[in-house]
Amino acid sequence: MLTGEIPIEEQEFNRDKQQLEKEIFRLDVIENVLQSDKRASEGLLENIKRDANNCVENLKQCRKLYHKFGIETQTLQQEERKKGKNHFEIKSKRKGHKVFTTMIIGNYKKCIELLRKRQEKFLLIQALHELGNLLYADGNLVEAEICWNDCVDTIFQRLYVINQFRDVFAENPSLADSFGSRQ
Repeated sequence: MLTGEIPIEEQEFNRDKQQLEKEIFRLDVIENVLQSDKRASEGLLENIKRDANNCVENLKQCRKLYHKFGIETQTLQQEERKKGKNHFEIKSKRKGHKVFTTMIIGNYKKCIELLRKRQEKFLLIQALHELGNLLYADGNLVEAEICWNDCVDTIFQRLYVINQFRDVFAENPSLADSFGSRQ
């Protein structure tokens, strides 16, 4: 032992220690990468939640305007019955109502575009249905039909479902039974 040789046990210990230190370093690097990925994922999740909340809030605003539209339409119709359609006050209110209706339709279209981008299908279906109803109430039957068709297409995730409803029922027999369309 006096010759300066390192005992075998100490050599094995140093070798094991070196391997363990390498493994610890490797695991530390992996842990740091995972922690970084976790922080990035949490940030993305927060953005997704914020965007989803924006979609919901946007649709809520549209619904408030839609509700106001309904009340104003009803009030205007009552005034028309009292004063007549050709009364100057009614004509000016009708013009203002038309501008308001156009604004609501624009808001719904923006909301629908946002919902499509965010792939919020459930809210998109509701917004399309409501826009179709609004357009129908405004007398725009062609656009209302387009919205309602788009709504049904979104539900079934297939284009032109209304035109091909028999195919949809053939693919989904339980659906056909529910609607009494079984042949």
